[in-house]
Amino acid sequence: MAAGHKGKPRGGGPARGRGALRPGGGPGPARLCGGADRLIDDLVSDARSWIGQLVILGAGFDSRAYRLPGLEPVTVFEVDHPATQQAKREVLGRVLAGMVAGDPLAWHVRFVPVDFERDDLGRALRGAGYRDSAPSLFVWEGVTNYLTSAAVDQTLGAVRGLAATGSLLVFTYVDRAVLAGDDSRFPGDAPLDRRRPAQG
Repeated sequence: MAAGHKGKPRGGGPARGRGALRPGGGPGPARLCGGADRLIDDLVSDARSWIGQLVILGAGFDSRAYRLPGLEPVTVFEVDHPATQQAKREVLGRVLAGMVAGDPLAWHVRFVPVDFERDDLGRALRGAGYRDSAPSLFVWEGVTNYLTSAAVDQTLGAVRGLAATGSLLVFTYVDRAVLAGDDSRFPGDAPLDRRRPAQG
């Protein structure tokens, strides 16, 4: 889990009062996966008081905008591939019907169709109403390992250009060594099947 911010968020920062996520003693990838969702949920919940916008990059079927209380006053931009967004909108239309007054998809969430490999993220967000002057929280969870290095660099550059002072970027990533099957950089996180005693 990595987080970086431009300036200092109001209120002392979104993670104040929380210790480092180190269950079992180390920050290796296997140990963080289970806690990353909770950590990001906590960051989003804590940020409600100082952000005007939440940008979820590669939102997929992320449900934070609908399940975390108190986000209604925050404009949420869900950025993802158009095909993924279409499928999500269909599901949301069914699930939220009757739970939200009026059109459930006209709520505080704005869908921003973007192909990270091809499209201009800044242009797409601004076209959807993103305000460069408002402190924002950018969440990029579980996406970078599916993109080319160039797309990751381009997205990070776009976020830097979009982020007002006090904005925060939180993202997850998977080390290339893990993707290649080399766990020598994370010896304490060997796959569970190698740690289990033989059954007999």
